[in-house]
Amino acid sequence: MKTDIVKQKLKTLKRVLEHLNTSRVIVLVEGKRDIHALRNSHFYEGEIIQISNRKPHELAQLLLGSDKTVVILTDYDEAGEQLLERFADELTANNIKVDITTRKTLRWILGMNTIEEISTAYADFVAQITCAQHELCLTEEALAPIRNEIVLLNKGNSRVH
Repeated sequence: MKTDIVKQKLKTLKRVLEHLNTSRVIVLVEGKRDIHALRNSHFYEGEIIQISNRKPHELAQLLLGSDKTVVILTDYDEAGEQLLERFADELTANNIKVDITTRKTLRWILGMNTIEEISTAYADFVAQITCAQHELCLTEEALAPIRNEIVLLNKGNSRVH
């Protein structure tokens, strides 16, 4: 990874984390494993709402009048895109502030396909930064101990690729 891109991603990740960790944010995710992944990654410690078992209009009624920004973090597959669109449209129609940019930004920085991958994707990103800073590339063999520690820290709940 080129040094300029690494610096840009680091700077952007810092802004994303600062944004997520304000008291003015509620995060929507698809399922329980996504909630668990966000909690374990320490990317977000605030209110998380699972949307796979909710209707968009019901959630809009629940959040009506809230001054918080709703960050939608669905997976990057077709089902996740559809959920994102349905909930973003309904919440926006009810004058609830919606943030879909954070989701896109996290994918650009971490290259993940699902929210469940956030811990592993972050560890990979840190390894890439280390590689760029030291101008040497870590092999898969060298990364294996790091990945094992992450799995242990997350009590085996993150998928390792």
